[in-house]
Amino acid sequence: MLHWLALIFAQSFIAPVEPVAIAGEVLSPEGIPVPFAQVVLVSEPPFGVGETFILQTQCNEKGLFRFQIKRPLDSPAFVIAFQKGYGLGWVKTLLTASTQCTVRLNRPATLSGILHSFPCKPLTIKGLRPMGFFSSHYEPFQLRDFVPDFLRAQTDADGNFSFSDLPDNCIAVLEISDPPCQFEVPVTEGLELKIPPTGLIVGKVVRRNDGNPLSNVEIVLKPTVISAEKLSLTASPVKIRTVADANGQFHARVPEWDWLVWLLPKGDAEWVSVPQVV
Repeated sequence: MLHWLALIFAQSFIAPVEPVAIAGEVLSPEGIPVPFAQVVLVSEPPFGVGETFILQTQCNEKGLFRFQIKRPLDSPAFVIAFQKGYGLGWVKTLLTASTQCTVRLNRPATLSGILHSFPCKPLTIKGLRPMGFFSSHYEPFQLRDFVPDFLRAQTDADGNFSFSDLPDNCIAVLEISDPPCQFEVPVTEGLELKIPPTGLIVGKVVRRNDGNPLSNVEIVLKPTVISAEKLSLTASPVKIRTVADANGQFHARVPEWDWLVWLLPKGDAEWVSVPQVV
């Protein structure tokens, strides 16, 4: 009886977990509230640390927005806002307590050009950073898996592409999924980009003890350190993941490079592998 009374007494002093609200307003480059702007709250912590968290909303007619999450999260996040014709902006925030923030859009500029031999393919902006130290009060942001619609585009039949209303005087990280590579380019018009030569990595995942295949396991392919003779390539490869089929076989079309390949452990890490370079 005393044990239960002590437990009830102790629980009565445990404070309930309060929800966290992230609220604010979106302003134009001139400081005027922007009505009905798109706003995204995204937190993508390092792999294996914390949880990915994404919310999307729209400002009201006064340029105000509000997000609410059920409990605090110990991870930084970005609030990214966009309105066609006004521009794009972002601020870094924390999800540990309720807070107010103001997102001021940058003056809009266009990123356009041609991606040779790459017709009708999707492109995404995975990051933005100021071009110069004094050019912007925004700090860089980088997206890993999630990309909002306003940072997506597609090449036409001739390989031409265009992103409108991006921040002026910024560097954009432009990513292609097939083959997996990135370009770091200034936000400007008339760029001419080329895909590096590509090759095919083919492999099979088997158990070391009996040689039987492991099916439906996830494989990580990561480019190794860039060597001096490869710095002249027009794009840099990026880490990707693929899944082995029912027979343990996998393949990936990637830029010609040295790639580190390993099996991604999950749960209790029943299966592990030694990374190998191919």
